[in-house]
Amino acid sequence: MQNTLFSGVQKHVSTSLGDVALPIFYYDVSLVQAFYLVDKKKVAPMLYGTGLLPVSTFRNQAVVGISFFEYRDTSIGAYNEAGLGVAVKPAYYDSPPLGLLELLKAPRKRHIGFYVLDLPVTTNAACTAGRELWGYPKFVTDIPFRLDDNGFVCSVANPRGGNIFTISGKAKRGISLPVMELLLYSNLRGKHLRTVVDIEAKAHSTDSRGFQLELAERDHPMAVRLRELGLADKRPALIQTTSRFQSRLNPGEVCGIWQAPPIPYADEPATPDRKS
Repeated sequence: MQNTLFSGVQKHVSTSLGDVALPIFYYDVSLVQAFYLVDKKKVAPMLYGTGLLPVSTFRNQAVVGISFFEYRDTSIGAYNEAGLGVAVKPAYYDSPPLGLLELLKAPRKRHIGFYVLDLPVTTNAACTAGRELWGYPKFVTDIPFRLDDNGFVCSVANPRGGNIFTISGKAKRGISLPVMELLLYSNLRGKHLRTVVDIEAKAHSTDSRGFQLELAERDHPMAVRLRELGLADKRPALIQTTSRFQSRLNPGEVCGIWQAPPIPYADEPATPDRKS
């Protein structure tokens, strides 16, 4: 079957570092991600002012995800990325009758998506495009990534020295499940954007035995959020890993008007591209 992810014409959009072709194509990628169930009371303050509300599952638990990507070949260049996000819906949409089961729908047919709290990357091109075109909370740092037959070790470094956190785990086959296509919400210049990320990938999906999240930094904003969410002391509900991931990051579409606080890291100066 023909791969349609990379079909169609890309449109060039200006950023302060030059033009970026949209959609952005991700041809050759490895992924490690973990999903947690976290008390909604811990998540809600992190969304204050965004116009977005956490969506809860049983026992008033919200879904929080940590994802690491090794983008070996993309239309914006090779780089690594890590994300911390939470399942949300805009405040002006009704709660879906199926709750989080709506995530099983195609992203263009649902209102539940993910809001990204932190999104470190290793290149200025990826950082600038994410900030200026989508309003994502990006900063540039080192993001070591290893995924092989022995397991995985992925970290986010503090740009000022030291480490923010590391996740690690042993190799387990688990069952093969499709990686969920994403709907991402963000705030940009007084508007809510909804962005669809089309994904073609299956991942080894397992429980959290042998998984560790180690916090090494206390003061960095990403470390503060991880600590306040209690993720270092929780077991993920699901771990997914794959070295055969492809995706298409589409332009954001305005879905509402909302004046949100400035995104984190928006005032940080550009820094040299970092190591993967």
